[in-house]
Amino acid sequence: MAFWRLALAGPKQAIPAPPELPDWRELIGFGSDLARWRDLIAREALPSPLLLVGRDGIGKRALLLALAAMHLCGQRSACGLCSSCQMVLTGTHPEVLWLEAAADGAYLLDDARSLQDHLDLSPGLGYAYRIVCIVDADKLSEAAANRLLKVLEEPPSQARLFFSTGRIGAMLTTVLSRLVRWHLPPPPQAESLSWLRSQLQKSGANQADDAQLVSILRRAGLAPGVALRHLQESDHGSGGNPSVLPLQLSAGELVSWAEKITRHEGRSAADLVEEWDIAINYQYRDMIRTGRPPVGGLRERHQCRDLLRRARRLARGARVPLNAQLLAEALLLTQRQ
Repeated sequence: MAFWRLALAGPKQAIPAPPELPDWRELIGFGSDLARWRDLIAREALPSPLLLVGRDGIGKRALLLALAAMHLCGQRSACGLCSSCQMVLTGTHPEVLWLEAAADGAYLLDDARSLQDHLDLSPGLGYAYRIVCIVDADKLSEAAANRLLKVLEEPPSQARLFFSTGRIGAMLTTVLSRLVRWHLPPPPQAESLSWLRSQLQKSGANQADDAQLVSILRRAGLAPGVALRHLQESDHGSGGNPSVLPLQLSAGELVSWAEKITRHEGRSAADLVEEWDIAINYQYRDMIRTGRPPVGGLRERHQCRDLLRRARRLARGARVPLNAQLLAEALLLTQRQ
């Protein structure tokens, strides 16, 4: 479990190092959301607990941090320059509890206790709020969630709770029903392409042409963070990011691909279905624009579309959240039937 919180420790107790946190000042594509939040906070009308919903790689972690900074910044603007904002950026602000589960882990009962301990304290001098940010709220275990239900239903007046998820279908219903959702679309393609070029230039990685960047961005579900990881891994000869959806696969090959990537990272069925939908829609749009059938022919595209429909039904109708491997096995069964 990887999380950090203020430790009221004696001289012999080591204080854990703060986490590496994203800088909200580098966000792209969310100017209107940030402006809306500033306005709502100024009028004390921003809902809490609040759940940010959006696919992985678009900047939800940075947006969580921006929400925390807006409540603590002297200008209520997340200026990034004042001492309060600097503490938020470095993970050392005493009013902020940042919880982030390990990649293959879940939030446990100890994390729920840490949250409650944090909110039991009153805000320090000069501050009005105690803030909790929980990344990937879909990783809350049932025990941790049950411990938090009362806090979610009746948060203390000084508490502000902000959650994020890229897999809303995997969230516990008891938690989801108590959160106000704020849906975040991916940044506009033009802004994402500009950001990708600047990041590649900063890192000294090999530059890709516009057509390559557009293709990779679309295969990444329009998430610039996922596209950048793919570009960086390809540049280092690692063979590319297995999570990026291949475009030129038949329906049967898509099933095999879904099963294969579970050996590299945990992916939800809902996440895969969303990526398939984006990729196939772009292929149809390109076919209409150019008048040329997609690679593999129209029959393969129709098979992929049919596979997508079945995948969506399976992902929505499952009694438990499906990962990619379970989705692949379920699809294989439906094909055989």
